[in-house]
This record gives sequence, C-alpha cells and structure tokens, in this order.
Amino acid sequence: MVLAHPRLLPALAVALAACGGGSPEPAAPTANPAPVELPKDRMAGQKVYDARGNEQSCAPPDRGCTPEEAPLAFRDECRLAGFRLMQCGCAMVCTGRPGGGKVAYDAQNTEKPCPPEQKDCSPPDTSAAFQDACTESGHKFKVCGCTWLCSGKLKQPVSASPPAP
Repeated sequence: MVLAHPRLLPALAVALAACGGGSPEPAAPTANPAPVELPKDRMAGQKVYDARGNEQSCAPPDRGCTPEEAPLAFRDECRLAGFRLMQCGCAMVCTGRPGGGKVAYDAQNTEKPCPPEQKDCSPPDTSAAFQDACTESGHKFKVCGCTWLCSGKLKQPVSASPPAP
C-alpha cells in the first residue's frame, strides 16, 4: 500500500472534488417542444431583376432545386450598382435594376432612358419645382446624357407652368 505525504493530502482532496466525484442527473426532456418557426422571407413578392433586366416578383427560395448560375457580367453589374444577388425560386436575381439604373424620370413622371453623362455638354437649367419634387420623393437629381432627370418616380408630376391665381 502506498501512503501519500501529509502535505499532498489537501491537494489530492481538492483534485478529487474538482472532478465531481459523481455525474449529475440529465435534465428530463420537455414533452412536445414548440415547433421551430422558419422566418418569413422579407423579399417574397418584391420587385427583382433577372440577368436580361426583366422585372419580376420574387418567389420564396425553392429548397428543392439548385439555383441557376447567373452570368459573371450580371453579378458584377448588380454588386457594383450597390444591390444584392439573391435566390428567388430557382433563379439568381438582383434586388435592383442592374447596370446602375439606366432609366430616370422627367418632370411629368415619364420614364426616360438614362445614358451616361455626355462630357462635351452642359445640361440646360431646369425648374426648382422639379428639383424639389425629386428630392421630396426621396430620389436624386442626375444628368442623363445632356438632360437633368430624377432617379426615381415623383410623388406628383410637376406642372409645366404655374397655376393661375
């Protein structure tokens, strides 16, 4: 029989106590746990754009399919324009119009193409009412080609002439 040194007995007692000496009883499982709810897809029904630039409504991701691979140029345009790529149904789509928003709106709320700004052109002045309507609608005023346009739809079109008193 091996005897421990009297100075080691307290350390040995602490080490044995730290090991727990016994195992605690496992917690009893709860009866009928609540089912885990999957979060609802916030993008379901929202406007998204496919690689051809066609607007569509976003369907919830289909877990039963592998999403089709989006072309590299489309993925780059989408991300560079500040949007996200995501899966809607089985397709990869962009949350905004790819290509940096190639349409804009005039004072009468008519959709116009928005080519890049022309370097050799100074756009003509436009009314303060149009500028204010664009800003109040939450959009930006920008030059498309050689014309000032609004980056989004106005809440109300701007009349061409002020109303008569």
